[in-house]
Amino acid sequence: MAKKNKKTKGKTTTMLDHPLVDAKKWMFFNCPKKHSWVVYQSIDDILNGTIYHDDKKNVIPAPTNQLTSNDINYIYSVDFTENRLVALLETSLNEFWLIHNVKTKETVNSNVFIFKSINNAIRCIPKRKKNLLHLKSHHLMKLTKEQLERKVFPYQYAGLNENEICDLLKTDISQGHLDLSWNFTVTSDILKSCNFTTDDMIEQITFNTCYKIRHFQWLNQDWVTNINRINFVNMSQITNENVEFTVKKLVNLKELFIHFCPQITIRIMNGFKNNNCLEVLCLDDPQMACQPNNYSGLLSEEEWESIRLYGLKKMLINSQNVSLDIIDYIRHSCPNLLSLIIAHEKYDNFKKNVLDGTDNGENKISIASVNGVKLDLYRNFSVRNLLKSKYEQPFSNMMTKVMEEVYKNEYENAKNDHETSDHETRDHVCSLHSCNK
Repeated sequence: MAKKNKKTKGKTTTMLDHPLVDAKKWMFFNCPKKHSWVVYQSIDDILNGTIYHDDKKNVIPAPTNQLTSNDINYIYSVDFTENRLVALLETSLNEFWLIHNVKTKETVNSNVFIFKSINNAIRCIPKRKKNLLHLKSHHLMKLTKEQLERKVFPYQYAGLNENEICDLLKTDISQGHLDLSWNFTVTSDILKSCNFTTDDMIEQITFNTCYKIRHFQWLNQDWVTNINRINFVNMSQITNENVEFTVKKLVNLKELFIHFCPQITIRIMNGFKNNNCLEVLCLDDPQMACQPNNYSGLLSEEEWESIRLYGLKKMLINSQNVSLDIIDYIRHSCPNLLSLIIAHEKYDNFKKNVLDGTDNGENKISIASVNGVKLDLYRNFSVRNLLKSKYEQPFSNMMTKVMEEVYKNEYENAKNDHETSDHETRDHVCSLHSCNK
């Protein structure tokens, strides 16, 4: 007998009356995958505990080589904190593994639950772990009309050969956008071997947690000339040099968005030197390194002076490490910038230290907070309390006095040596003169 769920006028519905949504599709749209790279790169260290099978009551010890990163088809959801890791993934054997690691003071307790189907996994996973993975019971899963219209999903690439992946990629292009978000199968070499053409009209590419994109030599192909926007999100492996290479190769690139890529620093600005095409730049990472201390920056004043981005109109730099100096440098290095958006705390500090300029016929510049408030300023505004105006060495007052004494002694010694040398030289010249007589 089906369990009664609720009553409506003239009709009783049951749990079985709810159409089952494709759970994989629902998890793709609704479950967190930001830390899937942790599972992928550290799977050998993660699987050090006990494995439970859903169709067996006995407990099976987990050998460390039970699963490798190459055996992972797809990672559907990950909850990762300092003290725990919970992940749901599918293996090449089409099994669904629930990994639950908890860190204690002395060790890491690890349990793995294996299910034969995704429906079994959803039904059997305890409520607390479901909450951590943002999972819902099957009858509560709902997709929007737009989500239902999507035809290709990243987990469909698993198990395909290179040619099949390239064919699927072509069908995955939607309105000029090749969206590789959460695609854990496509590699740099596959992109290099795909026979895309300029007729495919790929104008935008998104990389979101694509940890198999390791190099960018695939940008040496003709079809990339149509690309005018690229998005990097949660790409922990990319560096300033990777982005610099990308910008140089994409000659028609107008918009560049970089979100939560920990190896990207403010030095990326040096890689855009003299670029006149880029119009929109987004550097979105609260921890992005910009001004490491009060006496030096990651870019020298000379390097900032050599940067001129004449095409840049809009820029966001959402970092808690942005200094007043960097805002001032950006204003000069991007002479046609119309809007600069910064972290709210940095905006408050900027507002306290800015002095508006005068109307010199140029367009105003808007300095705004990520929260929406803004200042419209004349471009020749000035900023007080710049660090570069009072750079000082990273030494205490006591250490500075000691160093002053050392410098003074060295100066006196050098002076005495110089005077002695002058006397010796003079005596030597006199002796030569007398000899000549």
